[in-house]
Amino acid sequence: MREDPHRFDCVEALNEAMPGWTLDLRPLDHGGATLQSISTPGIRLDKVSFDVPVHQLGEPPESAYTIGLLCEGDYELRWNGSLVTGDALEVFAPGERFDSTGPAGFAAFTLSVEQSWLDGLAAQLGFRALTEVTRGEPRVCRIGRHVAADLRRSLSGQLRLGLPAEVRLAQDVLAELATDVLGAVQVADPCGVHPRRRRRMFQRAIDVIAACGVEALSVQRLCELSGCSVSTLERAFLEQVGLGPKAYLLSLRLQGARRELRQAHGDERISSIAGRWGFWHMGKFAADYRRRFGELPSHTLGRKPH
Repeated sequence: MREDPHRFDCVEALNEAMPGWTLDLRPLDHGGATLQSISTPGIRLDKVSFDVPVHQLGEPPESAYTIGLLCEGDYELRWNGSLVTGDALEVFAPGERFDSTGPAGFAAFTLSVEQSWLDGLAAQLGFRALTEVTRGEPRVCRIGRHVAADLRRSLSGQLRLGLPAEVRLAQDVLAELATDVLGAVQVADPCGVHPRRRRRMFQRAIDVIAACGVEALSVQRLCELSGCSVSTLERAFLEQVGLGPKAYLLSLRLQGARRELRQAHGDERISSIAGRWGFWHMGKFAADYRRRFGELPSHTLGRKPH
């Protein structure tokens, strides 16, 4: 279930196109905008791009936290008096008024998640709730270019894929994106752990992965077995390998699935191989696989490496 980008000839038409938002968009030149969205009850992901400079005033959905991230590009955004670049998240407090100005050609993602549900997810994962991070006010969180790039790929990839038709599966997919966003916010501030200790924690996590395998190992479980918090492990992995633990585990699982696909006999099913490596959503598996290796799993199946 995927919604194609919708083109607006004038920017003002977007004022009524984003449910839950109260918007007063003021284009500073003549031009249009593009909007692409996917949503389930309680979670909505948007990507909006503007042809012209725009002064944006308004309020995000009042019962949800909204997180904004600029798309790739050499531009800056003025947001509530702060300068926002591509390595930062804008965290909109529920219903809090914002005032921002962006240049011609700028584009951004916004992910809006119902507040009580997001706070519950944070507690479940051992993260700080956004209410604690923001103290109830809009805030810019510097997350670093590697974390921002990973998050941008996740958001962009999900918009391309769309959502499963079944509501429960669609909610699971967007909940995974919300988890990625929460993880990014956790590393926005120093975690208080000395770099040498973070290196030891990283090595401990690598040892756990070697002992347990990656097939069904979640980041939360990896933290429990490594004896550290999610935010500390996230920072440790970024410092050592330039990837968060989730992206690192995904990379290992994709490599494992690729090895099996190459060694498979003609009657082996791709879904069986994918399932053994913890991939249950075949569309997402195929998209992740193609993004990593430049081909579909069906093209790899049974083909020996050169």
